[in-house]
Amino acid sequence: MLVSAERLILFLASSGVRDGRPGLRRHHDRGIRAGGSHRPGGDQIMTAENIVGLVVAVSLLGYLVLALLYPERF
Repeated sequence: MLVSAERLILFLASSGVRDGRPGLRRHHDRGIRAGGSHRPGGDQIMTAENIVGLVVAVSLLGYLVLALLYPERF
């Protein structure tokens, strides 16, 4: 005979209760996303924000390298 905790677990598993968090789906309910973009601007390769971020990152990297090579100037 099953003890009460095992009975409770079996009941919760069979009744569809999911660990108290509403809105979750079971792992086997996930569908595979179709190809393509699902967000605005996602089909563009490089946006203006990406280019500005890349320029800032490269300039910061150059500044740090120069600060390491010539610390007396900074």
